[in-house]
Amino acid sequence: MGCWKMMLPFGDGTLLDACLSNALVSCERVILVAGTRGEELIDRYSVNPRISTVINPAAETGLFSSIQCGLHAVERPYVFIAHGDMPCLTADIFSALWKARGDSAILPTFEGRNGHPVLLPRSMAQQMANAPPQDSARQWLMRAAHQFLPVHNANILLDIDTPEQYRHLLDELAGGVRPVP
Repeated sequence: MGCWKMMLPFGDGTLLDACLSNALVSCERVILVAGTRGEELIDRYSVNPRISTVINPAAETGLFSSIQCGLHAVERPYVFIAHGDMPCLTADIFSALWKARGDSAILPTFEGRNGHPVLLPRSMAQQMANAPPQDSARQWLMRAAHQFLPVHNANILLDIDTPEQYRHLLDELAGGVRPVP
């Protein structure tokens, strides 16, 4: 993106602020995994006792290592995995997954496409945390016990990876439309 995506302006804060705020509506605690510039995130979010920041020393190896780093810090019976560039995940999305919780991973889908957040029981989170590093999160989840949960909210697919996606999101919000991909 050419800039620090997580700190792009969004609403009254940043993309990451929105993601954390959305998660905190439904979750007792959020584990924020940081790679480069992690100290800045710690400084910014350490004032909130419900946000724990962990530094991924292997962040350059990719997203799966960050997910694994966060999963090592899980203490609760269940954990949501959500990305910091998905600022439109709503409480109803988290709630639908929570109601479906059980012994397997719950993966939300919209019109047949997988999205986020993913809900894991702690036992699976521990297994995923210790999976071989050559895996990806998606590969691991598809091999593990899982179930798909259709949700009626396209925002489970909306992550901000390009400047065009970011501009589209801002345009949608300025027009009063709830974002969809």
